Formats: sequence, C-alpha cells, structure tokens
Amino acid sequence: MSETLRNLGIVAHVDAGKTTLSEQLLLLGGAIRQAGRVDEGLATMDYLREEQRRGITIRAGLASFSWKGVRINFIDTPGHMDFGLEVERSLRALDAAIVVVCGVRGVEPRTRAIWSLCDRYDTPRVAWVNKLDVAGSDFPGTVLELEDVFGIPAVPVDWPFFHQGAFQGSVDLVSGRASLLVEGRMVRSEAIPPAWMPTVEPARERLLDQASRFDDELMQILLEEQTPSPTQIRRGLRRGIAQHKILPVCGGSALRGWNAEALLDQCALLIPPPRSPKGLEAHPGIGFVFKTSQEPGNPPVVLVRTIAGHFEVGDWIRKPGQSDRHPIQGMHIVFADRLDPILEVGPGDFAAMELDGPWRAGDTILIADGEDHVVRFEASLSTVLELAIEAENEPASNLIGPVLRKWADEDGAIEVLLEPATGRWLVRGQGELQLDILVSRLREEVGEIFQCGTPQVMHRERITRNTAPVEIQTIWEGRSFQLEVAVEPSGQKEIIWKSPVREGIQAAVEASIEKTSGDGVVGKGRLDAVRWELTVLRDELVPPWVAKQLLDHHGPEILRDAGAVAESPQVRVQVHTPLEHVGNITRELQTRGVAIQGVDTQRNGAIISALSPLERMLGCSKLLLSLSKGQANTTLMPGGWVAESVTSRDPSQKDISGSTTKGS
Repeated sequence: MSETLRNLGIVAHVDAGKTTLSEQLLLLGGAIRQAGRVDEGLATMDYLREEQRRGITIRAGLASFSWKGVRINFIDTPGHMDFGLEVERSLRALDAAIVVVCGVRGVEPRTRAIWSLCDRYDTPRVAWVNKLDVAGSDFPGTVLELEDVFGIPAVPVDWPFFHQGAFQGSVDLVSGRASLLVEGRMVRSEAIPPAWMPTVEPARERLLDQASRFDDELMQILLEEQTPSPTQIRRGLRRGIAQHKILPVCGGSALRGWNAEALLDQCALLIPPPRSPKGLEAHPGIGFVFKTSQEPGNPPVVLVRTIAGHFEVGDWIRKPGQSDRHPIQGMHIVFADRLDPILEVGPGDFAAMELDGPWRAGDTILIADGEDHVVRFEASLSTVLELAIEAENEPASNLIGPVLRKWADEDGAIEVLLEPATGRWLVRGQGELQLDILVSRLREEVGEIFQCGTPQVMHRERITRNTAPVEIQTIWEGRSFQLEVAVEPSGQKEIIWKSPVREGIQAAVEASIEKTSGDGVVGKGRLDAVRWELTVLRDELVPPWVAKQLLDHHGPEILRDAGAVAESPQVRVQVHTPLEHVGNITRELQTRGVAIQGVDTQRNGAIISALSPLERMLGCSKLLLSLSKGQANTTLMPGGWVAESVTSRDPSQKDISGSTTKGS
C-alpha cells in the first residue's frame, strides 16, 4: 500500500456545501483552474444535466489530485436521502470521510444518519464547519454541538478567526503557527496575533490533552512540562481518529475559499493511508465494484476500488464462485466524467475498467487465478415507491426498456420490471425526488413517447408465525396427489423439497408459490419472506397443472393461518424551520394525520420531529417549503414498516376436484 495515498469522501446534509468544498479542494490541488458554482450549474463534480439543473448531487463523483506530496482520491456524495445508496457504497470504498456541517444550521438530520453509516463501515472522520462567512454562524457553538450530538470529543485542530464577518486567518493548533489572509492569499505569520491568544491557548491545551490519551510518550512529555513536536502530537491524534475517539475539526467558507487549505493539510497529515484487510495482504488482485457507468461518448466501464494486489490491462478477472473469465480491455483514472488511460492500478486505488459481463455496483472482482473471497456490501435500503410508465406503442416500449434497465444496473437503488398484463414498465425506488429525476432523464433521452402516473407507495406482506405441516390433496380422474406443506418466516423466499419430486410437478408448484408471493394474501403487496417446506406424500402421475391448481387454492389459506400481515412503510420526519413558521407547519402535519413527536428549539430555529406513514408525506416537502416562505428543510428517513391488519381464517375448507385438507 502507498503511504502517500488518501481516499476521502465528502458527506453531509443537503445544502451544507459539500460540492462547493469539493470545487475548492480541486482548485487548491491544481486539478481545475476555476472553482465552479453549484447555483450556476458549473460544478465540476456535478456533470449530469439534472445535477446542473437542480443544483444537487445525484451521483457520487470521483476525482484525484496531489497535495504536498500526497495523492488524494475523493468522492463528492449526494446529501439527499433518495440517493442514500450512493453514500453507502462510497463509505464502503473509502478510508475516511470529511463530514461537512453548516456553521449556521449546525448538525442536521441527514448528518446524523450519515454518521451512523460511518459507524457501520468503521470510517474515520474529520469535520469541516462551513459557511462561517454567513451571518449567525458560530464555529465554537457548532464544535460543541458536534460533541454533544455524537458523543465524541470534537477537537479543533485549526481555529479560524473572523472579525465582523470577514475572515482574518487561522491558527494550526498542532504546529502552533498562524496564517493570515493578505490580499486574498493565506500567508504564514511568524507570530500569532495577540488578540487571538485567549482563544488559541485553551484550545491547544485541550487538543494536547485529548491527543495524549492515545500516546504514552506524548503524555510523558506533557507531564514533564516539555513542548511536544507536531509529529508527536499528530501521532496521538491519528491513533484517536483511527479508534473513532477523536473528531478533528476545521472550519471556514468553501464558497469564498477561506481556509480550505487547512482542511487539506490536516487530512494529509492525520488520515491514515489505505490498508489491505487482514488475511488479504498477499492476494494477487481483489477489488470492490463501486459503480458502473456508460456516459455518452465513453465505453461502458466498471469503477473498482482495489482492496489488495494489482490489476493490469489484459488481466483476466472473474466473480467469486464463478468460472467465467473476462479480460480487462482498458483501464482509466477517473476525473468526474473524464477518463484518462492507464495501464495498471495498485492496492488502495481506484480505476475505471472496460469489462464485458453483467457487473453491478457491490460486486467483488478477482484476478482469475486468485483465491475466492467476497468483499461484503449489505445495503440497508429497500424500494418503497412505484411509478408506472406507459409507452405510446410497442417500438417506444422497446426503446424505453433498455434505458431503464441500464440505469437500474448503474444505480442499484431502483428496480425495473415489465408488467406482462398491461405492457407498462414499473420503476421502484426510494423517494419522490429520485423518481422525478428518472422521468426527466428519460424524457431527455427518448423524448415524449410515454406517459407516467404519480408515484404510489408500495406495501408488503409477511407471515408472523410458523405453521404445523398441513396435508393437502386432490383427485383427478381417479388419480391422487398429496402434498405436505409447512411455512415459516424467513429473511427471503426459500423453497425446500424434503422428498423426491417429479420435474414437472416441482416447476408447477414453484410457479404457484411465485404467483401467490406476487399477489399476496390480504391484497396489499408481495409476500416473499417465507420458507416453504414441501413433501410429496403421494403422486399417482397427475398432470403438473393439477398440482399447481391445488397449491393455488390452498397456498393463500396456509399463509393466512401463518398470521399474514400487511405492512406499509413509515418515515421519520424532521423539519428544520425558523421559529415563526412552526405553528403553520405543525398544523399542516397534524391535518395529514402525522404524529408530532416533539419540537426542539435550536440556536437557529426549531426542529419538528414526527413519525408518519410514507403515504401521508407524499408531496408534503414542497408544501412545507411554501408555508415557510422557502425556508423549511424537510428530511424523510426510513422508519421501518408498520402493520396494517392481520387476517386469519377458519381451517375448515372446501376443495377443488374433491380435494380435502388435514392438519398433521
């Protein structure tokens, strides 16, 4: 692994300034000549037309540059919840995260959710307090809030100084050196301005105290009242960061370019280089598929983070557990939507590979003769909205289908299927914004050759208990067929045959199970999370359709007796708004039947917390924005599933073809 490589992601709540900060880092690293503005649609990392039009990040963008002898790969991730899977994949591929927090609004709901993801993926963090040029910003207050919310010592390693809203400079609390803003440039100062010392001295003392807790040598130096070197201080800080027990903090204004250099300095010096997982250090080549893409004018590529070993153009690769091999036809360094050719890539780095085969985000890629190993990626997201797209004719449908399926492969957070009965395309996703953007992109690519409805909330069903084995049977033309069926809750649909079964019978019965799973049994949605245990007790060579008809009739009844329950998705709602709009917003939420859980007064307004079925919140974000004169920020986060009803049935039944049922 290269000691001079850093893999960083930029994460935050919507509109905290992630992409603006990315532009400043690219500018400082010499990768671009001018920082593009998000509000003008000119940000380098937001290259999709919908990103430029809406001023938000939709796809995680990757770029690379050098800073003072360190090569930095970094990813600008989306902030909106609808694109949460992009954030999860980014954290799985990166080694550290820059958590951007608004110095005016403080720690916002989506930041809390992303923090939990960082915990899940064991990601070290550095915090950047942004928008310190805006009236009402508060660097010390935001540092305290970070510590209070996340329960970790938030330790400024560089302290920015302002006077009447104007940035004056900062002090690197590790080295003890000041930098002053002179004619738009940061200039090192021989001495810290006296007016800054009342702030610098206690801040540096706290930094030394926290760093010494993770380094005995540093602790001994301080006890002997000696002055530690910056190298000794950073060693303690690095250990605390790696153990997630210190959160280093910097601050400034990304929009104005104030103090972003300090953030790069601290990331280069405090963030550890990538390391191969234990046991994989000697692997010849293993990587994680971060995303797939096919941009106009470029070949289809698979973006890979190398976990261990090396990959070269011409190498043969495969998936774990599969024998199919594919050559790497080309390889590129990625810079936003630009691809620059390279011949090889080493451990810890990223590369866009030209590969044949069905690759999806989250796959593991191996050198063909390397030992099998899977890089685990288990996303926590599930689709909750469904949108129907109806093409105007069959040729239009044939044009729309491949586009939707390509996007589904690239995104990983949407599902696409064709409804045979109607010929409509069904797109399932995370949220309204995600589906709205998909429709806009589809119209741009294929034109006005389709119509679509409004997103509908998807419901699901599950069973709540096991059933004892039930014998079901039917007689056809004097021949008997008897089957024993038991079901139990499971994490997925499983079909287990506990006896020999004719091929035709097996296919017919499993087709019946698939139909019942798709239809559900209480009329609300799919019922997939079931383990079916099947035993053929008697088979006097009835036609397969007879066996299917038998289970078509009895399968729903068995599932009802297993406590079938219909569930709908709910969301945790947080609305950040100025105090004067709290009354209007809470009244609107209550009118919709949303349960208000609390109103928390903040230094910059109030946060209204609520729990609601997703259905009641559709279209609500835009309305709350209007009620607050454009100032309310609504965040919806997954809140699990809530039961709607449970249906059970009397076991006494009539059957087709003289069939009967008997509990065993």
